[in-house]
Amino acid sequence: MPSPPPHCRFLLVAGALLAAALPAAERGSLRFRDATAESGLDFVHFNGMVGDLYFSEMMGSGVALVDYDGDGDLDVYLVQGAMLGPEQSPDEALIPPRGEPIDRLYRNDLAVDAGGAVAIRLVDVTAAAGLDERGNGMGVAVGDVDGDGRPDLYVTNLGPNVLLHNLGDGTFEEATRRAGVGDDGWGVPAVFFDYDRDGRLDLYVGNYVDYGLALHKECVSEPGRGTTAAPSPTSPRPTCSIATGATGPSRSSRAGPGSVRSRRGLSAPWSWTPTATAGWICMSRTTRYPTSCG
Repeated sequence: MPSPPPHCRFLLVAGALLAAALPAAERGSLRFRDATAESGLDFVHFNGMVGDLYFSEMMGSGVALVDYDGDGDLDVYLVQGAMLGPEQSPDEALIPPRGEPIDRLYRNDLAVDAGGAVAIRLVDVTAAAGLDERGNGMGVAVGDVDGDGRPDLYVTNLGPNVLLHNLGDGTFEEATRRAGVGDDGWGVPAVFFDYDRDGRLDLYVGNYVDYGLALHKECVSEPGRGTTAAPSPTSPRPTCSIATGATGPSRSSRAGPGSVRSRRGLSAPWSWTPTATAGWICMSRTTRYPTSCG
């Protein structure tokens, strides 16, 4: 069995050390229970499938745990799917959406009683936060792009991505065009990190492949049943690297040659992981190379 790369070995060792640091009683008593219903989290993901086995239907979507209102507890931003074509109606879906298929923001109204018991209460504040994102969502990254101490959100889509600027009053504004970060490919992973060590967060977006209704292929498996067509590894979208300017979301520039370059590769949703090496931020990428039908 081949040994993992050095940075993977470090993570494995670090995880073992953290586990060993826990008292034996705690290591054996950690348990999870499903608290979804009692918390008020009623989000249901919608993939827009209509029975034509579109490649994008198999993709899930992302979620961010983020303290958007600065009250000390984590709130939840959930990315929603959509119909693949603008001419398609949600009524055509095999499994219709529950309510409007839009991204949702849940505020965490954490409650602690006199006895110390904790109750998680998640309240849907999507409309109150000024959010109405209806893209075919894939993922979400969190970062303070303008250095004001408030976390902003970057949502990747099958289609134009969106930057949501946190105004600090419980609401967000779309700042995509102003920041110049509306990449219109099939964006999947995204990460904020300071790649040039200038003290400001930069943005890296990983694109998957060129895909849409016009590029859809009908495929048949060996038993004669329909199957989902996967893209050829020769048709990846170029990834996109963006360096922020001096005033955060109001100015940005594409990172040019010699820094983080645009390159081609099939970026999976879980692909990009920043790790620190000798003071620099390095990116570890997972790629997928599925085959296409003839």
